[in-house]
Amino acid sequence: MTIPALLKTIFENRQPSWAAEFEQWVRNSRRFRTFAETYRDKIRKKLQNAQDDGALKDLYYELETAYRLMQDQRIALEYEKHGQLKQRAPDFTATFRVNTVFNVEVTRLRMPIGESESLDVEEIERIFSRKLLDGVCDKLGQMLPSTTNVVLMVSGWEVSHTKLLATMNTLRMGAERKNDTFFARQGFQDARDFLKHFQRLSAIFCRSEQAAAWVLWLNPLARHPIQKELLNALQNL
Repeated sequence: MTIPALLKTIFENRQPSWAAEFEQWVRNSRRFRTFAETYRDKIRKKLQNAQDDGALKDLYYELETAYRLMQDQRIALEYEKHGQLKQRAPDFTATFRVNTVFNVEVTRLRMPIGESESLDVEEIERIFSRKLLDGVCDKLGQMLPSTTNVVLMVSGWEVSHTKLLATMNTLRMGAERKNDTFFARQGFQDARDFLKHFQRLSAIFCRSEQAAAWVLWLNPLARHPIQKELLNALQNL
């Protein structure tokens, strides 16, 4: 399929603001072009089903992640491989150096638009901490057992290692204290059920939409920690 034909297939009825950037990805990377050809129907459907600018931005970050991962020749990528499962599943299943399988879930924290202008710093921090905590708990439901699971999180507000670490420590301490009521509100049966899902999470990479640098958190309780070579590859990307 030629590049013009591929782009016409994907963007036939809708031209998001990032269409030109997507075209550059296709032209710059043969591997990403193959990815786009393989999943063109899925991408087109997601584009057509996007209800607002927020949904379009969510899709953009999924595809940007695929483009980044495709830059490493050692990584093979599948898009929503587990989509037929009855449970929620990660966006990408990747294989590193043929025999190391890991899952990647991409998410964006949707922050209140324009609300920060009328809030003081303390209130902004409180809202952001709650959004971050809720976002992590929500994504734990998509972590699959028996493999490494990575979450890539993008936020409209600035993310620091201190904020991310504090959130993860809050969740861990809540589980250790058996705060069943709190975790039931987050969609888990109890603290024990939360901990079971929490141990499936290997790492979180987090950054703001305005910044290029990623903040990394590694789960000390992960059943399947990230191998050092894979971690280095992801950090380089």
